Amino acid sequence: MTSTPKQDPHVFLSYSWDNDDHKNWVRNIADHLLADGIDVTLDQYDLRGGQDRHFFMENGVRRATHVIIVCTPDYVERSNERERGVGEETSLITGKFYDREKTGKEFIPILRAGSDTPDYLGSLLYIDFKDNAEFESKYEELIRVIHEAPAHVKPIKGRKPDLSPTLTSSTSGPQSIDSIKKRAIESDPDDWEYNDERGIFTFRSDAGLQIRQLNKDDFEKFEEDWVRRYPDPVAYRDKYELVYNGSFIEEYFLVGVDGLRRSIPLPKSSNDLRISVRQYRLGRIINNKMIGYDFDDYLNRADIVVDPNL
Repeated sequence: MTSTPKQDPHVFLSYSWDNDDHKNWVRNIADHLLADGIDVTLDQYDLRGGQDRHFFMENGVRRATHVIIVCTPDYVERSNERERGVGEETSLITGKFYDREKTGKEFIPILRAGSDTPDYLGSLLYIDFKDNAEFESKYEELIRVIHEAPAHVKPIKGRKPDLSPTLTSSTSGPQSIDSIKKRAIESDPDDWEYNDERGIFTFRSDAGLQIRQLNKDDFEKFEEDWVRRYPDPVAYRDKYELVYNGSFIEEYFLVGVDGLRRSIPLPKSSNDLRISVRQYRLGRIINNKMIGYDFDDYLNRADIVVDPNL
């Protein structure tokens, strides 16, 4: 499928012959546009004696990609009342204006001193050329519209920020849930103090941060082939939760293997014995309370591997 090439900009200038100064001002705009790569249809250049004025206006509006309406009080009055040449030109323009969604034509009102826009253009944004001292900046605004080169480009949409609820610590102030999870998982096992009777790990530098064993006295049996690789093949589902100042943060599942000598992070599946780095770090914290049994050795016995991509 091929796309239709974009048409080069072509401007039709609609204005009233208020006086010679105004005609010269409009011709100056046309000269600037031509110098900046924009084709222009202007009666002062393109309409000669003996030619059909109505055909010139009709053909000019039809060919244009952009119709610039130079608004002065005299132009607006004639346009609203459909009087004389401006009124005739307005009749031609309005038909295209109300069909602009289909034709793709753009209509740009520019205002000179003391002027507003004709009624039918009232909903359009205009460019204000009333102050001659601001001509250069307003002209740049005009050609940016025609060349579709805005001064300010909308940035690319970024990622959603961390909007997790915040919990307050007496030691470090408000914290997001994600930051609490990160602090817990990335901590060193020796940063925690374990209460064996209650099954609770407490973070030494912030007592509000705890990991609690949920099923300390009520274990659910767990059966998969990999747990039978330990001397004692009986295993149980081991459940923990991370809490902060009594508020639930996250739940973890491990497997108590070899007569509950070690708690092993739950692998991806019975046939895919991979665990994530987060699971591994949590396992080191939980298993730090167990003396005499190496955590990494227990992973190796069951061929469980840490995958940094999980």
